[in-house]
Amino acid sequence: MVKLHQGLPRLTTAISVSLLILLTATHARPVDEVADDTIRQWNATEPHRLEQRWIQCDWAHIATIVTQPLQDSDDHCTLAAKKGHRLVCMMVNPTTQRSVYQEARELAFYGYMSQVTANDIQPGLGNINEALRGAGLTDEPTQWFYLNQWHVRDSGDFPSTNAFFQNHASPAQGAIIAFNNKNPEMMNHDSLSRTLDADQVVPLKQWSDVFFLGWKEACRASRGGVANMRRLEHVFRDNVINQGTIEVLRSIVGKDYLGVRDMWPGFQYSFGDVRMRAALGTPNGNGLAWLVGQHQAEIGKKIVDRVHIFNCQTSPLALVSCDACSVVLLSTSGRKSHQSPYQTIFSILLPTCQNNQLPPRHETLAKRQHQHGLTTSRGRPQTEKMEVELYVYDLTRGMARSMSRQFLGIQIDAVYHTALVFNNIEYFFGQGVQTCYPGTTHHGQPMEKIALGKTELPLETIMDYLESLKQIYTAESYDLFAHNCNNFTNDFAMFLVGCGIPDHITSLPAKVLETPFGQMLKPQIDASMRQMTQAPVPPQNIPPAVSRSALNTSSSGHAAGPAKHQSSDRYGQVVNLTDANALDTHMAGAADSCTTVFFTSSTCAPCRLAYPMFDRLAEEHAQALFVKVDINSAREIGSRYQIRVTPTFMTFSKGKKQDEWSGADPNLLKANVELLIQTTFPPHPHMTLKVPALQYGSMKPYVFGKIPPLDKLMGKLGSAADHKDITSLRTFVEKRGANPQDAAVPDLHSIAHTFKTDVIALPVEVRFAAVDLLRCAMIDARVSGFFAEDSPVRTMAVMIEHVNNLPDCPHNLRLVTLQLACNIWSSSLYVKEIMASDDTTISNLIQLITSSLLDASHPTTRVAAGSLAFNLAVSNYRVRREQNEEALAEGEQVELAASILESLVEEKSEDAAKVLLLALGYLVYCAPENGELADLCKAMGAKKTVRGVKAHAKLGQEIASLLW
Repeated sequence: MVKLHQGLPRLTTAISVSLLILLTATHARPVDEVADDTIRQWNATEPHRLEQRWIQCDWAHIATIVTQPLQDSDDHCTLAAKKGHRLVCMMVNPTTQRSVYQEARELAFYGYMSQVTANDIQPGLGNINEALRGAGLTDEPTQWFYLNQWHVRDSGDFPSTNAFFQNHASPAQGAIIAFNNKNPEMMNHDSLSRTLDADQVVPLKQWSDVFFLGWKEACRASRGGVANMRRLEHVFRDNVINQGTIEVLRSIVGKDYLGVRDMWPGFQYSFGDVRMRAALGTPNGNGLAWLVGQHQAEIGKKIVDRVHIFNCQTSPLALVSCDACSVVLLSTSGRKSHQSPYQTIFSILLPTCQNNQLPPRHETLAKRQHQHGLTTSRGRPQTEKMEVELYVYDLTRGMARSMSRQFLGIQIDAVYHTALVFNNIEYFFGQGVQTCYPGTTHHGQPMEKIALGKTELPLETIMDYLESLKQIYTAESYDLFAHNCNNFTNDFAMFLVGCGIPDHITSLPAKVLETPFGQMLKPQIDASMRQMTQAPVPPQNIPPAVSRSALNTSSSGHAAGPAKHQSSDRYGQVVNLTDANALDTHMAGAADSCTTVFFTSSTCAPCRLAYPMFDRLAEEHAQALFVKVDINSAREIGSRYQIRVTPTFMTFSKGKKQDEWSGADPNLLKANVELLIQTTFPPHPHMTLKVPALQYGSMKPYVFGKIPPLDKLMGKLGSAADHKDITSLRTFVEKRGANPQDAAVPDLHSIAHTFKTDVIALPVEVRFAAVDLLRCAMIDARVSGFFAEDSPVRTMAVMIEHVNNLPDCPHNLRLVTLQLACNIWSSSLYVKEIMASDDTTISNLIQLITSSLLDASHPTTRVAAGSLAFNLAVSNYRVRREQNEEALAEGEQVELAASILESLVEEKSEDAAKVLLLALGYLVYCAPENGELADLCKAMGAKKTVRGVKAHAKLGQEIASLLW
């Protein structure tokens, strides 16, 4: 049995030779205390099996080398201990990405049949029930589910393997019994009929992933719902048959057999004992570590507390066949008033985890989607590449080349005007941002066309970025020498293809102003050129504005794929019908909505009084069906519905008749229809509550734009301050601080590469200065827009993961990284990108928030973490209200809410408490009533927690009114 510890519920796991891992300072039971009695007892029954099979290992020596690299010469104990150490490191501070397998539907996709049965059979086998009771658990069948998953169907390129995973789970108790599991790789290895190549074995093959999907379903079906996922504390591993595991466990306990005196609690090994990590490093133990390490968002942060190895049979047990049991107990992270076991082990373990990383477990999400055709709840369709061209014009039409030397003393080839062309539209800056068909401006044909590259960005993303540029490149801001068309095309090209336009074009104004004549004539040149650069485009040459429907289509004209949320505006006007079959068809189509039928006749004068109101209601409630039937032309319909007078109205809600009345009273018609709409589409209960802090409060995101003294900041960087990208970034920040329009965007592509490589390699104590400089630049929409799309590895993801995975991250680096992450919200484009991304961006942000809220010593860090949580929660709320869907996955909302609630219990800073309350408020406001978030709030006593925030009692009461 293995016990895990966390800040919420705790977790335990059991193996066939009893294993219990806890995060408390328990000690291993001395082996010689029971060995003689056990052997004598066994000798009396089966003396022929007394020969020693276990191999003695030098555990004291192994403890000194457990952090060293794996060696081919390592014996079985050393190898298991080293692997176990790395697995524990991964659980505490995972360097691998979150598992790509998150939805139960993936079991069916990969050919699994899955069965989750409540109250099926008693969970224990043999004497394991005594261990359950000893661990404070019940073996009552009503508390347990039976999880059974078989890989019995071919799926795409992956043949069936007949693999099976059979486990018991008690979500309410946070307990698992894994007793009969054979994964696809094992089945393929043991197959007598056929052997598959490695790439033919189904990728969903690890116990940790298959069981997780079953555990999630069991939690959904349990009382308490998915909030129980975080209760996981006890994991029993039973029926171990792997010989590698058996060999290690025999060496751990120092004997071949377990006797009656070795029943629960058996042998106990705490974190400080290297034998605990050796047990975790066995084939049967490592699945637990992967389960916890790769599913932290749903299960919570946990670490092994202790391991028990015990006899779970009623008679003495031979470790040769290993029909014993083990339990692993888990400990959970959480900021408490006292030092929790998790925190103690965390502080001990982290320094030993450097350079002890594990290889990737399975393929990345993008690769899996590409190979197997899967899509996630977030993400955007792939678009075909668009060619991006730079059109270069000479405003002087050749005069500059022939006359520049005699006037300026230098030779210039042209006074350049540039535009970008893609998707058959030319974009340029003059009288604001303008468009035309390629080559149709008054400048004539370009003197040169330069291919800049291709962009894969969707048109919608490009148009969103262009909107942000329009705020900077206004008609009033045009300046021929400082803020011109070439600055615009350079910024736009940087975003589209990752590089700017040629330097000889962007540097020309400065080159002219370096001459005495250029300085003297600057006002005249600017005034004379404005007539050319800001001339309007002829109306016939202006392409139509790109519609939203066009934005949902790829550049090649292929449909981008169905949106997650179909518009509810299905009708919007009255439908006139006379055919009974047509009426049946329309009403069947509105079975999930509501219908109002107006029975009228051409000879009914009073009916006409209701026509205007009926038409208006049809327009106002476009999600509902409004039908008008003239019974003079539709006698079959009139007979079927027994219409004897006109006007008569009938209403139907989701296929069932709701009401019937006669008379042409428009007010009565309006009242009855609105009652029908409210009955069919009841408003969320939260909409009837008064929560002014959320209803009328500001949803403006928190950003951190204050510029520190740059000389002092650069001094912190030492010699790194002279790096060209750091220097150019500083110049941009300085100019932008003085006048944003004068700040030309630097080479962001090069800057991104520098931050992903050189900056994170700087001494840890000075990295914060470079990150703070990037924070100051990120407040500019052009910069944040670029970093929203830099690929294939996003700079922001690298910086956030770097802090998440950094042992003992300095306070200043964590703080500026949080503020940098908040400044993502300076660009609406970046917000859309991260909320729609299918990578780990959101989970990384939530991990950054969670770990930062644990910083009890620095209120500023917790305020910044709360600000980032607020930004995420508000963005999700906007999508929820405006698009009727969730931007954050349920597991992400649950993890974020759990972190906020844990922090509020102990929060002393009034500023931090306020922003955390608001973040929680927007997270739960109008959230699904029966969802995982509601379950979590109930399980954690959220109402009591928020009401306990005395510094903001009124706000706490408002938020409490939203909670379940």
